[in-house]
Amino acid sequence: MYNIICYDSKGRTISNFTQWDLDQTITIKGLSLSKAPLIHFCNKNSTEALSIQSTLNESGDITAEVPNILLEESLVIEAYIFETDGNAGKTLLKISIPVNSKPKPSDYIYSDNVEYISVGNVLTEIKEFQQQIIDGTKIEVISNTDTDYKLRITINNRSIETPNLHGVKGEKGDKGDRGEQGEKGDPGEMGTPGKDGTAATVAVGTVTTGEPDTPASVTNSGTQNAAVLDFVIPKGEKGESTPQIRTLLSLAEYPRKSNPLNAFELEDGAYEITETGWIGNGLGSRATAELFKGSIFIKYNNTINILSDMSYWVGNDDEQWNNLYLPTVLEVKDMIDEIKPTISKNESSTASLSLQNNTSNKFSTLASLDITFPSNFPDDFECELIFESGETATTLSYPADVIKFVGDDCDVEGDFIPAANTGYEINIKNLGFNRIVARVGAF
Repeated sequence: MYNIICYDSKGRTISNFTQWDLDQTITIKGLSLSKAPLIHFCNKNSTEALSIQSTLNESGDITAEVPNILLEESLVIEAYIFETDGNAGKTLLKISIPVNSKPKPSDYIYSDNVEYISVGNVLTEIKEFQQQIIDGTKIEVISNTDTDYKLRITINNRSIETPNLHGVKGEKGDKGDRGEQGEKGDPGEMGTPGKDGTAATVAVGTVTTGEPDTPASVTNSGTQNAAVLDFVIPKGEKGESTPQIRTLLSLAEYPRKSNPLNAFELEDGAYEITETGWIGNGLGSRATAELFKGSIFIKYNNTINILSDMSYWVGNDDEQWNNLYLPTVLEVKDMIDEIKPTISKNESSTASLSLQNNTSNKFSTLASLDITFPSNFPDDFECELIFESGETATTLSYPADVIKFVGDDCDVEGDFIPAANTGYEINIKNLGFNRIVARVGAF
């Protein structure tokens, strides 16, 4: 019969533990043992006991750590004192210690505080040790004759050599099974550079105009080393061809003569009033004019020419209004006629046309059209040409060294080739230095 008392790490008698405590120990006094026993800890939910190696001090006190995992449940902890002697083992006694219930702390962090000793762990360590012996063993034949041979056996870097062994050399055995594929070896050294390959070439093949709203595409009709790229570029939408000869201007923000729009701050050009209001020259409050909706004026350098009626003049004799000019009705008509393009219409199926500045030339269905140009082009040269190509495409002739066509049914060389059953609207303009460009739109 044992008179057993358990103490904690501070020497206090243990009557119970509290749930969620960590790193608790028990010290058992009153047992006279020659070596530290194993202590098997468990509770009623355990599937196997946790075997903990205790320690034994000079006074015969036995101390062991209580597994933290068992302190997570408010169940009685059973501790079995297990004494081993060689291959034999015996349970000496059982100690029961209650665990009082307590809510889990918010900062609780579990940690393993003991190493468990189990049969599974022992078997695993034995297998690992056996494998280490196998992996570390090497047997070499260091001499071999018809009747004698000698071996060197190395186990974990320790070698022994056998004496001469005698025996009759046997017949060659059967070829063994093929072994498993080994691990991938290290990369080999870089090989010598190969011969230079044939240089690749790229050339432009055909350029085809596709239908509007279709995707553009590029295909290689050549080879991998000699590419020939064929392009399909969709036709653009028809644009507005009417030239903008005046700028729309609203005077709605200038309804009072005391706060007119300073017309001399505008860009040079012609302006059409869309909302009635006042303009001035910015030099005096009396030098102002109210312009009705629909009025037209031209601003050029430091001069303003009003080309239509005004409702009211202020300070007509103001010296500061010296740059305002009111033309006569006849002068207004001449000015308008001067900037208005000349429109000509022709119903014949063949035509010879000498293009003139500021003209719009309209034809019905043309079988052929011969275009010539004036010998000198003004810097502002611009004209328009509209015609239809019938079931047989229009034959077009023009001086190719003078003009370059861009747009629908024009090739990369700048030549225009009309297609059958297609209408065309062409804007021809001098870009300067006698460079004439014709932009072609099909409809």
